[in-house]
Amino acid sequence: MEHLVEFHSVGKSYRGKTALNNISLGLERGICVGVLGPEGSGKTTLCHLLSGIESPDKGEILFDGKKMRAKTKKRISYLPAKSFIKNFKRISELMAFYGCYFADFDRGKAMELMRVFGISPENSITSDKGQNELISLSCFAARQADMLVLDEPLSYFDREERQSYLKTALQGFDNKPLIVIAARHLRGLVPLFDNVVFLHEGKTKLIASVDEIRNKTGMDAEGLYKEVFADGSL
Repeated sequence: MEHLVEFHSVGKSYRGKTALNNISLGLERGICVGVLGPEGSGKTTLCHLLSGIESPDKGEILFDGKKMRAKTKKRISYLPAKSFIKNFKRISELMAFYGCYFADFDRGKAMELMRVFGISPENSITSDKGQNELISLSCFAARQADMLVLDEPLSYFDREERQSYLKTALQGFDNKPLIVIAARHLRGLVPLFDNVVFLHEGKTKLIASVDEIRNKTGMDAEGLYKEVFADGSL
């Protein structure tokens, strides 16, 4: 199976502290992968490397068979855990920003998603954190990127809302992108996953499909996650 993204013995450290250690994995198009683990396990660092924001200190990352380059980043849509939406006063300004920097941004799709979520694209941006997450998600998902990376998305919503909103946003792509969702809190996310990667202290603890987990353990990915980490955060 041909991989869109490959990590080969990748390592990343900050001020002498290891964030990721000897990570090797391959991810293909058309699937949704959950990168899961407790706080400090390396999830956000992995997202930064996937999105091209940062480069590894050790090892190699390949995207579509080639090393990450500036033009590669244009093929990746990244939704960080810490939103930059407060830099804008109106939703129209945020969409103008996306339209300026991303040639694949579909303004019409972003507006359609917002309306489905009960948000008027003509509105100002307020301090409502849940609404702002939905606005950011709408713009993020309105790109025809080859890979979509989400770090702890829609953290202000409950299980049912989170699953519904993400399922709505992450469908209908003609190009069958790779979707990567990093999360500590799994509520509502597991039904979206095809594969999961468990991270612990910067290392991969498990890489498996949800079907493999079910067949081998009789549990879903959330049940196994609770058993493996048992950190009480769910």
